[in-house]
Amino acid sequence: MKQVYQTLLVENKKSDFIITKDILHDINVGFELHRVTDYQKGLAAFASGEYDLCLLDYHLSDEFSSIKFLEDSAAKFSMTPVVVLTLEGDRDIDLQVMSAGASDYIIKGQINAPLLERTVRYAIERKRNQQQLMDLQDELTMALRELRENQKALIEVENLKSVRELAGAAAHEFSQPLQCLTNYISLIREGLPAGKYLDKMEKSIQRIAGLTDNLRDITGLQKRAYVDTHIIDLQASTGIRDMSRVLIVDDEPEIVETLSDMLELKGIAADGVTDGFQALELLSQNNYSLIISDISMPKISGPEFFKKVRETGIQTPFVFITGYEISPEAQQVIKQADALISKPIVFDALLQQLEQLELTA
Repeated sequence: MKQVYQTLLVENKKSDFIITKDILHDINVGFELHRVTDYQKGLAAFASGEYDLCLLDYHLSDEFSSIKFLEDSAAKFSMTPVVVLTLEGDRDIDLQVMSAGASDYIIKGQINAPLLERTVRYAIERKRNQQQLMDLQDELTMALRELRENQKALIEVENLKSVRELAGAAAHEFSQPLQCLTNYISLIREGLPAGKYLDKMEKSIQRIAGLTDNLRDITGLQKRAYVDTHIIDLQASTGIRDMSRVLIVDDEPEIVETLSDMLELKGIAADGVTDGFQALELLSQNNYSLIISDISMPKISGPEFFKKVRETGIQTPFVFITGYEISPEAQQVIKQADALISKPIVFDALLQQLEQLELTA
C-alpha cells in the first residue's frame, strides 16, 4: 500500500501552491497536502503534531518571515521536519534557516519531482534518526541516574568500601560513552552530517551494552585504578572574556574530539590531548585562554595536573569536568579551579556556564 505523508504547506502564493501540488503529485510517495496562508494558523497547524512534513515559504510576508516561523514554532526541537522553499540560493539563507531549525531548503525555480522526493525523504529520515537518538539519550540518562542512586544506597552500607568503589567505577564507566553520545547528538543538531558519527555512536552503544552485561555479573566488572568518591557542588569564580584557544584534557579520545568539534563550530579554536603530561607540554609551547580537564585520568589525575599547572605560574582559567564522585582530598584542589561541570555535558549548557563565569565574550 502506498504510504501517504500528511504535509503542511505554509504558502501565501496560489501559483506556487499549484506548482508544488503538481510536483508532489508526480512523486511515487503519497502526499496529502494541506495549505495554510495565514501565519498564526500555520503555527497552530504545525503545533498540532498532525503532520509528517512541513513545507515553508521563505518569504511569507513583509511582517512575518520564515525565520520567525521556525523560531516561534520551536522547529529545532520538533520531530516534524521543515523544508524551506526559497526563490534564490544563498549561503546566508542556508545557514539562517538551518540554524533556526529547518531540515533543508530548496530553490523554487529548481524544484522537480526527484529533487523534492529526495529532499523530503532525507528530511524525514533525519528527524526520525534524531528522535531515536534523543530517546536513547533519555534512556541512558535514566539508567545512569538509577545507577547513581543505587551507588549512594550502597555507600550507606557499613564496612562495604569495596562495593562503594565498584559502584562508583561503574557510574564513571557509563558516563563516558553517554558523554560521547551527548556530544554526537549536539554536533548533529548543529548541522554536521550524521553519517560522520554513526559508527562512533554505535561503538559507544556497544560499550554501554558490554557494561550492562558486566553488571549482571558484578564480579566480572573491573574497577579502574583511579576511583574517586563523594560528590562536590559547583565551585565558580571569575574568568576572562576573550576565548582565543582552549585546551581540552580527557582520557577518552571521543570526548576530546567531539568537544573540540563543538567549540570550533562556535568559532573557538581547541587543542585536545588524552593525558595531563601531553597537556603540560602544550602549555609550555602555547598560550590558552581556558583549560578544560577531566578529573579521573590514569597517568596523572586532574587535580595533580591542576597543581602542576599552577606550580609553573600559569594562571589560565581552569574548568574541571567529571562523570564521577570526588574524593575529599581532591575537593580541596578542585575548589581552587574556576568551575566543576558534571558529565554528561550538554553543550549549550556548557556554553551558558562559561558565559556565567565570563569565560566567553
